[in-house]
Amino acid sequence: MGSIPSVRKLWVVIVGSVLAMLLELYSNLCPSEGLIDAHALWHVASITLSYLSWRFFKEDAKFRITNKTE
Repeated sequence: MGSIPSVRKLWVVIVGSVLAMLLELYSNLCPSEGLIDAHALWHVASITLSYLSWRFFKEDAKFRITNKTE
């Protein structure tokens, strides 16, 4: 998949973003037991994906500084 060790996190963010966008498109679905709907799940996914993307940036920066690759 690549020489960067954390490249899997990047792929999870990319695929997760596509799936989260589908949740936003189908946000008119009925809430489950009146509590959680697709839009609420989209918010949970976007927070999680933001955290994963920042972890990727941090690990990638450490990797590039350590190995001095460009």
